[in-house]
Amino acid sequence: MTIIASFLVVLTHQASQVDARSIYVYRIISEAAVPLFIMKSGTLLLSNSKRIDYSYVRKRITKFALIITFWGLFYNLLCNALIDGISYSAVWKSIVAVVTADTAYNYQFWYLYMLLGLYIISPVIKKFTDNAGKKDFLYVITIFAIIGFIVPFICGIYDVDSQSIWVVKWLSPFSAYWLLYYLLGTYLDRYPLSKQQNQVIILLTALLGSLTILKCVGGDNSQDSLKVWLKYNSPFTLVYTVALFSVVYRKCDSCGARRIAGLAKYSLGIYILHPAVIVAMRKVLGIDVSCFALVMSVPVLTCVVYVCCAIATWVLKKIPILRGII
Repeated sequence: MTIIASFLVVLTHQASQVDARSIYVYRIISEAAVPLFIMKSGTLLLSNSKRIDYSYVRKRITKFALIITFWGLFYNLLCNALIDGISYSAVWKSIVAVVTADTAYNYQFWYLYMLLGLYIISPVIKKFTDNAGKKDFLYVITIFAIIGFIVPFICGIYDVDSQSIWVVKWLSPFSAYWLLYYLLGTYLDRYPLSKQQNQVIILLTALLGSLTILKCVGGDNSQDSLKVWLKYNSPFTLVYTVALFSVVYRKCDSCGARRIAGLAKYSLGIYILHPAVIVAMRKVLGIDVSCFALVMSVPVLTCVVYVCCAIATWVLKKIPILRGII
């Protein structure tokens, strides 16, 4: 699961380099990347077999805090040094950026900060998931889906500020849609979709996907359409992520899946390093998605960056001091 999610993350950042309708389909395909990561985290941390206490959470928080601090300082120091030179000011700016979660120079880190927040509240969520039945899950999922997906989507279509609706405004700091993805991971782990339900969700994904492509690619105002139809809390992204998660999760025990499962341990490193590799290829080698036909360059360079990051992560994991933070 994390292998697919990390690949889709690289794909979305390659496809977003150029604003061209011909490659919007890649952005649509890759929209499930971060939600898949979150659902996988929910599967691992909120399952019945997983014992979570405050000691365990403290270790996870400490590990991710170290990852954010080390790599956050790496990216910020590198960028500040390139802009202003090496100085105390550059060091101070980098420290402030890491502490205040300023991701201007390491845009992918917003997910790590958000995941850190989920870890912090996981013991409380685990109390619910350990004692909840299927109806309890469905009730909470329905509420979060309405508040985090349906209401903002309808408001976006009619150009209404969803924050003007009191229940959305009240719950927005809690990011209802991220909590929904987190809960969906453990829900689908406990209550897998039946074959018929999978067929329905795949059909619904195809219908919403076709409509999203039509609105984003064929519409007169594609940027406005992207803001409404293509985001983490759009109905298409939710349905597509559930379908992808359900189908892939059922195949995880297959022989082919077991052969490539070893790549999963490099997923975090690929996520952390891929922006640096993309920039290095563009600045040093002069290679980016605009070098040849976009329809071909985006998937080809995505594969190249993915492989380079996997190799770099493998190398860094050989260094004892970096092994636990990559």
